[in-house]
Amino acid sequence: MMNNESPQLENGHFRIANELFEAMILKIPCRMPGPLLIFLAVMRETYGFNRKSAEISTDRFRKLTGILKRQNIHRAIKEAVKSNLIKVIGNDYKRHSTYSIQKNYSKWCPVIGNDDVIGNDDGR
Repeated sequence: MMNNESPQLENGHFRIANELFEAMILKIPCRMPGPLLIFLAVMRETYGFNRKSAEISTDRFRKLTGILKRQNIHRAIKEAVKSNLIKVIGNDYKRHSTYSIQKNYSKWCPVIGNDDVIGNDDGR
């Protein structure tokens, strides 16, 4: 039985090496929407380290997603938040914002269209 409000590991999960997950984000041979790249990066930085949230810098997003332009990263983050894929937790006067995954996937909005693809800045 699926519980979209609070999925739990006890109900099934898969393990994947962080290196393989990072390669998937950066090298998959198709253009992914920027918000999806941000979602996957937040997933890597949180669940990949057995954490529920993580402080992530723009430079770290750049390395994980291949999106090079700062404005494209911030636009993709804004769209990921607008789509309810991720949550931004107040930064408590820290240097970088803290992010988490919106586990209640019934709240995810399909507002990302093909026209919204930011993709990697290298043309992918």
